[in-house]
Amino acid sequence: MEFFDRYTREEWQSFKSSSAYDNLTVSRDYIKQAEIAEVYAPLLEFIGISIDHIKALNYQQQAYLRAPRRVEPFVIGISGGVSVGKSTVAAVLRDLLRQVYPQKQVELMNTDGFLYPNQYLIDHGILDRKGFPESYDMEALKAFVNKVRQSDGVLEYPIYSHEIYDIVPDRKITMPQPNILIVEGVVVLQTPENPPISVRDFFDFSIYVDAEFENVFEWFNHRYDVIFDRVKDDPSSFYYEMAHWTKEETRAYAHKIWDTINTPNLEQHIAPTKDRADLILHKTKDHYIDNIYVRKF
Repeated sequence: MEFFDRYTREEWQSFKSSSAYDNLTVSRDYIKQAEIAEVYAPLLEFIGISIDHIKALNYQQQAYLRAPRRVEPFVIGISGGVSVGKSTVAAVLRDLLRQVYPQKQVELMNTDGFLYPNQYLIDHGILDRKGFPESYDMEALKAFVNKVRQSDGVLEYPIYSHEIYDIVPDRKITMPQPNILIVEGVVVLQTPENPPISVRDFFDFSIYVDAEFENVFEWFNHRYDVIFDRVKDDPSSFYYEMAHWTKEETRAYAHKIWDTINTPNLEQHIAPTKDRADLILHKTKDHYIDNIYVRKF
């Protein structure tokens, strides 16, 4: 972490200076009010500095170029490994940003919608590499985020269903033009070799959610337990048959997925992007955020 300054949770909390963040709440049972006050409130204030700075910079550049004045959306990227809790961080941040900026349109998009359909992965022999960079339509993802930045037309993107383990055919999510967009997924900070432009080039601020390997593996196992319990009476689910396996069989399956897919993907493609983030949220047991790392430059 040589490129970052580390702050304990207590130090991070002490930076909050505005009372405007004192009464924020989220209707999610797994997020304690203390975490909102000690972690998210200072984070919102810190992000707010970037929002104000980018807005002023855009106006100054537009004035210099005698260009029509327009407010560009502020885009936040959130990455991290599978099961580390990045989706929760993204959802909580969206809910809180909507409270801090009630006049703005704040939206959240998960990049799973830009996975190639299973049939494409099968045809190209990479179904067992689902989640790796090559399993995503990165050009389509870049085109979408660019369209957001340009405030250009109706925004829509594919739907990925964890229940069927595939892209939902012939359906799209339509998104209103956002003032603030959070883009969450394992690939958002990845940069293919020598690209003309990558997804991360569109971000104004980026966050990496980090945790120790053994903790993430425990959360991954719990995730499968939740999925199997939820779909045990749903024959249409991809996981229906597995939901009726023994505990030993489901654990063995999860362990295989972790060892053959998630671990190499994390080590080779996801974790190396950590240093590209502006801020790192480090978690310990029970998803407790204990340290915050802020980029030095």
